Amino acid sequence: MHDLLLIKPLSKYNLQYTPSLGLGFIASYVEKHGFRAQIIDCNVLKVSPEHLPQRLPLKNYRLIGLQAYDMDLQEVKKYLQILRREVPDVPIIVGGPAPSSSPEFVLKFLKEPDFLVVGEGEIAIEKLLCILQSRNTDRSLLEKVPNLAWREEDKIYMTPHEYVLDLDAIGAPAWDRIDPSLYNNAVHGFFYRRLPVLPIMTSRGCPFRCSFCGSRNITGYKVRRRDPDQVVDELECLKNRYGLREFQVIDDNFTFPPETALEFAEKLIERRLDLLWTCPNGLRIDTLNKKLLAAMKKSGSYELAVGIESG
Repeated sequence: MHDLLLIKPLSKYNLQYTPSLGLGFIASYVEKHGFRAQIIDCNVLKVSPEHLPQRLPLKNYRLIGLQAYDMDLQEVKKYLQILRREVPDVPIIVGGPAPSSSPEFVLKFLKEPDFLVVGEGEIAIEKLLCILQSRNTDRSLLEKVPNLAWREEDKIYMTPHEYVLDLDAIGAPAWDRIDPSLYNNAVHGFFYRRLPVLPIMTSRGCPFRCSFCGSRNITGYKVRRRDPDQVVDELECLKNRYGLREFQVIDDNFTFPPETALEFAEKLIERRLDLLWTCPNGLRIDTLNKKLLAAMKKSGSYELAVGIESG
């Protein structure tokens, strides 16, 4: 029996099917705490809501989680309706940008889930799995789980935010659960030089308060970084196991502060992995300098996006 099923629902609007690092990090974290996790990306596997019961033994999971973006809430609702019909007794939790940005709205729009994750999901889901394993779901216990929201009749309960301060406690995403071979052209922003390409996250958080950006609702303002040696280990593993030839850094703010980005580039140069890489998420121009850019180029970086708000 698996403890956790994580689902990335079909999207009608996303033309670029890339691995969900968020689900991968959650799977990695809960497995470090003794639980078994499985990830299914309905986009690459072409699993519609109606076909989900045929693809998976839904009754064999202690908890089912779905990732939800605002533009996909209608599709998410279809999956939830199927799940509620097939496994009415299995708890369901929904996380991602939509519930993190507007938990009250999502709880009103989606009647089916038992819980929402508001923010980062690793700690919340691991603690919730512990509660479900004990079979004691008293509200007093749920209120001790961070980043959690749920509805009881007409009242909405929300617990305080908590962030994973030590990202190395999570480690790399559970790539064996993601299966990178399904994403041979998984490219953010459509630009690449060599396939296969995969996304990488080296840090979380951004201290700036740009009005148009919602990432702070998930990862917060405090920048937390992974050990660069561990990130390069991850890249080397992806190259040896899955043939990785290029990667894309999708951090909230990769070059803040510039010294940490420089350290990462220098580690890549030392390892001589022969990987190309880009920064499609956008960098602040006031964090860039000639030394950093030279090291990035030498380490294989050939393209970066610059946010116009920092011009």
